[in-house]
Amino acid sequence: MTKNLTRPWFEYILKEQKIKEERGTAVMEKQFEVLLIDDNTADIELTKEAFAENEINIGFHFVMNAEKAMLFLKKEGEYVYAPKPDIILLDINIPGKSGLEFLNEIKSGEEFRHIPVIMLTSSGAEKDIRESYKLHANCYITKPAEFEEFLRIIRLIKEFWFETVKMQDDNA
Repeated sequence: MTKNLTRPWFEYILKEQKIKEERGTAVMEKQFEVLLIDDNTADIELTKEAFAENEINIGFHFVMNAEKAMLFLKKEGEYVYAPKPDIILLDINIPGKSGLEFLNEIKSGEEFRHIPVIMLTSSGAEKDIRESYKLHANCYITKPAEFEEFLRIIRLIKEFWFETVKMQDDNA
């Protein structure tokens, strides 16, 4: 009879433990590292805010030109402790080497080719779209003018790249 009384209590404890573990798992999900390469401070803040509004668990990093982006990827100079990005958001119109030149550089070498690159730019020019895909961009998104639409785009990036796509684990 004592056994029957303790069993429901034990099941309750196990159930509570399972709930805590599930909650812990949700909190302990892999944090995705995002590198934004954009020279427009307003767009950088907008992108950071859109990820926050969509409650996306990311490490958000940004650089304002291709040269700093390469230092970030190679973990050199001030970026010696930079994490490897899981995804790169790349603007075409950046100072110095263009976004397309940077895309060509990282996609033509072995070291960074596997990192998905999303072109996130104000250019809707067909030649830029064609050239981006020719250089192996993973997708091309024209930045919308409205914040609500930008929020929707970041949510779609989250749903596709962080929840649907299986990415390689460099730590495995």
